[in-house]
Amino acid sequence: MPKNRTANIKKGDDYRHGDLVNACVEVGLRLIKEQGVEKLSLRAIAREIGVSMGAPYKHFDSKEALLAAIAKRGFDTFEAYLTAASPEGIHFMTRERFTTMGYQYLRFAQENPEYYRLMFTNVIPNHRDYPELWASSKRTFRLLIQAIEVLQREGTVRAGSAVELATHTWAMLNGFVFLHLEQRLSQVEAEPRPIEELFRPHFELMFTGLEVKG
Repeated sequence: MPKNRTANIKKGDDYRHGDLVNACVEVGLRLIKEQGVEKLSLRAIAREIGVSMGAPYKHFDSKEALLAAIAKRGFDTFEAYLTAASPEGIHFMTRERFTTMGYQYLRFAQENPEYYRLMFTNVIPNHRDYPELWASSKRTFRLLIQAIEVLQREGTVRAGSAVELATHTWAMLNGFVFLHLEQRLSQVEAEPRPIEELFRPHFELMFTGLEVKG
């Protein structure tokens, strides 16, 4: 796979149906929801939009490039969910707001499962091949690192590499979320419970690995 490919987004093209790039992303996401990512194709998108079969290729050199553009939009949306946990800014992070950030992580996955799977599975093998996607994904992870750094300065989270602690947090959250999306958690519950109720003890147990001891 060639490195540093981009979605090759062009601006100002005069299409009868408006911004073709945005149209491709929006229709692509809808088709993923309806048919799954495996059946998605640039030709199918062209038919849905009503443009020539070659038109989408002026902006995306492959299906994967389109998926990267969709995933990039997913990360931008994800960032908005996470920052909502601390409206005044990440530097005003507290223990309570960190918990809220965890719930926002879960909420994003619940409300946007197609985005989530596209962002965090191997559908796009290497995000670094698409600089805009890579930048967006790094930016969201940086939010988690910054939140932990603030809590370290407050004395809530133990000293150590904020990157390692953020990776631990992400791995724990990601595991829980995927088990939920694949409906595996319900198989170990004697009685069905709301996912938020299941999430709280999981998050609290995860946070004990971050807390200052003693």
